[in-house]
Formats: sequence, structure tokens, C-alpha cells
Amino acid sequence: MSESIPAIYTPPDSPPEEGVPFPTLASYTTTQPSSGGGGSSARSLNPEGQVAGHGDTISVNDENSLVKRTYQQEKAFYESLHEDPELRDFVPRLYDISTYPGPPPGTKVFRPKRDKKYVITIENLTRPFRSPSVLDLKLGSRLYEDDASPIKKLRMSAISRITTSFKLGIAISGMRVSSTLSNINDFQKYSKSFGKKQTTRTLPVAFSRFFPAAFPVEYRRWLVQWFLTRVDQLAAVLATKELRIVGGSLLFVYEGDLVAWAKWMGSSPSGGPLCADDVLPEDLFDIRLIDFAHAKWTPGQGPDTRLLDGLQSARELLADYFESISEPPVSKY
Repeated sequence: MSESIPAIYTPPDSPPEEGVPFPTLASYTTTQPSSGGGGSSARSLNPEGQVAGHGDTISVNDENSLVKRTYQQEKAFYESLHEDPELRDFVPRLYDISTYPGPPPGTKVFRPKRDKKYVITIENLTRPFRSPSVLDLKLGSRLYEDDASPIKKLRMSAISRITTSFKLGIAISGMRVSSTLSNINDFQKYSKSFGKKQTTRTLPVAFSRFFPAAFPVEYRRWLVQWFLTRVDQLAAVLATKELRIVGGSLLFVYEGDLVAWAKWMGSSPSGGPLCADDVLPEDLFDIRLIDFAHAKWTPGQGPDTRLLDGLQSARELLADYFESISEPPVSKY
């Protein structure tokens, strides 16, 4: 394990893994959501807050991990993943859990959430990338839990019906797309409101913006194929799990720096042009499930069909996009 990365979280009764001590609460600093401009600071922010507009993020003073206030339910779900290595491979690594000590004296607090009593420190999924492009894709057609208040059920049902969530089980919560043409800190940001405006007809076009035309089509084809493979693997795992994840997202990340891609393409395992046996390095792409504030295990109730339907829609988006950028067959005439 690299000395610059915190040790993986282990329950109190388990022997700790080797690694550097985790930063103390004194090292936490509150942050505000990115305004959308470039700059290296965006890389150390929570990808959820960075692209989907969550403003309740706390960050650690390095780029390896991020810290966020959360509920008991999300804390418990992350802890439970210690016993589920299959699913754990598809979520950010958990490094530490603490009790939220409250804001520093004199800090003005906007919309305080008193039931967010815990602080979890998790893997910063953008850490390996020089210029990360990030897509937060909300999963599921129902955006509330069974025990939600009647008012919240009405509000979240309305949001689902006026977005692509209701019919497709997916909605764009936000995107950050590297320009790939100039400075690696230049990027285009699409807010949550952009995703809410999409329909079943316009969603494929909106989704295609995640892969800008300036990004070479050869890179895009291979990247989308690896995304498809990873989505299929995740769906296979979730089909065996009895759980419910409401309001969770699928986070896509890839390297937007063309120099990094060119360097790898020039030294691919097959030597020269890519082939099916080549494996995309972890520092060129990633895809994980995130946001478990409303996640829980449901023994005896079978897999989460709404979540699986959302994953299937995500797969169809990827497959349709791949087809659109594939080379047409060469005519014999």
C-alpha cells in the first residue's frame, strides 16, 4: 500500500491494515461547492459535490480521500460492506468513521442537518487522474423510501415523473467534462438542472456530451467498451444481493488528458493497435456506485429490480453511443 494513501477501514474488533495513521478531525476543512471554473482544487472535492451540487461536503487537505457528513444509514451500509468483498469492489473505499464534532465556533451554518451525526472518509475517485471527466448518473425510478413522509413521497414522485428517472430509471445529476484541447484544468460543467431538462428523446444526445468530439474516436470506442464491461459486472453482482439503494448514483470517471491516453496507447500490451486482450489501466477510467444515504439490506426480498432496471438503461445508453461512433461497414461496391 502506498504510504500516501490512508489505510482501509476495518471494524474496531479487526486487526488494522498497514498504512499511515488517518488524519485527525483537526485537519478537516469545510468547503463550498465548485462554481464551475477550472483549477486543481476541483480534483480534491467530493465527485458528488463537484458535479451534482451537494454543498454539505467536508474535505481532507490532500487529494487521496474525501470526507463527508452523513446519516446513520449510510454509515451502517459502508460498515456492512466489510463483509461483502464482491460489492465492495464497486464502491469507494472506506478509510475512517468518526462522530461529527460540529462546525468551528462562529461558523455560519446554512440549512443545518442535525441528523447527519457521522463523518465518513472515503476514497477520492478522481485522485488518479490529471484531468478527470466525471458523470453522476442517478439510478432508480423511485426516489424515496417506504418510510418517507407523505409530503416527501409526493415531491420525489413529481421529480421522478418530470425527469427521465420515471421511464428509464436513470437521470443525469451532473457532469464535468475535460476540454481535452487546452489546459488540463479547463472543463465544461453541466449542473443538475441540465439533467432535469432532459427527456427520453434528448437524453442520448445529452449523454454523448460526456465524450466530446475532440476526444479521439478510437479512445472513445475502447473507453465505452470497458464501461460496458464494468456495468455488466456490477449488474451481475447486484442481481445476487438482497438490498435496496434509493437515490444512489453510478459515477463514471475517465482521464481527459490526451497525453496520458497517447502514452498508454503507444505501449498497450498488444503492441500498437488495441485488441480485446488489452486491459485499460485504472488511472484511465473508473466506475462506482455512490451515495448510500438511503441504502439498506433487505433479506428475503430479492434483488433491487429498480436499481437493475436503471443499470440496464445505462447499459443501453452506452451501447447506443458505441454504435453511433463505430465505423460503418465498408461497401463492396
